[in-house]
Amino acid sequence: MRMESAVAGQPPLISLVVPVYNAGAWLDEAMASVRRQSFEAFEVLLVDDGSTDDSAQKCSRVCAEDARFRLLRQKNAGPAAARLTGIRAASGQYFSFMDADDRLAPEHLARLAAGAKAGHALCCTGWQSFADRPPEAVPKAEAPGWLAGPNHLNRLLHDQAIGWGLWNKLYSRRLIEAVKWPVGVRHNEDLWANWRLFAAADGLYFDPAPTYCYRLTEGSASRRTPTPEDLQDHWTVAQAILNEAEGTPSEESARAFHYEKMLYLYSMALRQKDMAPYRPLMKELAGHIRAEFGPAMGSPYLPRPMKAAAVLTRFGGPVYRALCRMLLPKGSG
Repeated sequence: MRMESAVAGQPPLISLVVPVYNAGAWLDEAMASVRRQSFEAFEVLLVDDGSTDDSAQKCSRVCAEDARFRLLRQKNAGPAAARLTGIRAASGQYFSFMDADDRLAPEHLARLAAGAKAGHALCCTGWQSFADRPPEAVPKAEAPGWLAGPNHLNRLLHDQAIGWGLWNKLYSRRLIEAVKWPVGVRHNEDLWANWRLFAAADGLYFDPAPTYCYRLTEGSASRRTPTPEDLQDHWTVAQAILNEAEGTPSEESARAFHYEKMLYLYSMALRQKDMAPYRPLMKELAGHIRAEFGPAMGSPYLPRPMKAAAVLTRFGGPVYRALCRMLLPKGSG
């Protein structure tokens, strides 16, 4: 894609906000992928969230080498607070986000910018995950398209290609400033924020090319054993989305998502070697799963595999518990 640089004296089109916490092992590679972007009309806000490794020094070095990068520092308060720090200091017309251990394909920002230039307030690319080596190329994908509301909200909840994270998306300043950012949870807050941001937009410009590369690291929330508090956070977010969807065209979709989330959380609790700390949450989940079983089975938004899981959860008893135990993640418990 054609290189495009910022115009002197004008704010950049995109502000890329990167929360940084003890990411020294991956930071150089991550920032190198940002500097290789074919689209150049951007700034980067590196927000050091009280790192105790060499992250701050590496951030300072890249800022000295590239004037588009700025370093902000704060006491450790978590990624959500770090993003807000970056947003407050940013000057771009649009906002994008990145985790400090991930990678961007060279055309990532250019693909997002194409949606912004077409006048869209909300844009998204596809994404792919990696553990050790990042993907060498971006697989071919369908052409970009427009998802009109409320279909874009339904796709957020049910389509993994969209993803729940903030990191593969682009938001206009109007959206960012119009939305009240959720607080009170440390897990799945990305989805809750996205729900509100998507609800404030009339649709989504979606380029399915997976140009955002998400790193799976040991100890990350996606790979470690969840605590009961982690699972409660996920349920809190699902309940909040359902409450906010009441009376809207997305209510039935949100209800199916909430039910699917309960099934998932119940199964995650069943997979633990020591289930005692999870039992109060499991009891509450089981009551809701039973009470909402009938409407869930009739929902067009709940996929067949989840309906089968609902039957097993509702009636499977020891059989379902045994199946979940067989799926016990390695090293968990």
